Amino acid sequence: MPMLTANFSQRELACKCGCVTPAGVARNLLKLAQALQELRDLAGSPIVITSGYRCPIHNRNVGGAQYSQHMQGTAADIWSKSLTVNELLALAEKVPAFADGGIGKYSRWIHVDIRQGRARW
Repeated sequence: MPMLTANFSQRELACKCGCVTPAGVARNLLKLAQALQELRDLAGSPIVITSGYRCPIHNRNVGGAQYSQHMQGTAADIWSKSLTVNELLALAEKVPAFADGGIGKYSRWIHVDIRQGRARW
């Protein structure tokens, strides 16, 4: 699959069930990948995407929120081998698309999204 940025491929952000990504979602994924690239550049080390786009069926199967940003292609769950969750979280706050969007902290990863409007958890 083609690269969306220097370090992130379309495959990394595609739904894990293998469905076709809708055109509108694909545009969002490009914007998301650009923000993730900014984060990776700040980190200076790889970032692992565990979840990007989720179709409604896959989102339901993994227990995602009913109106999850993942279903719009605007969210990713990520972690890093080189950074702690807190370090990755602090860097995410420096990326304008995430600083103005959503950031959530979990025990071993963070959620970042490019929604319109700030959200934290």
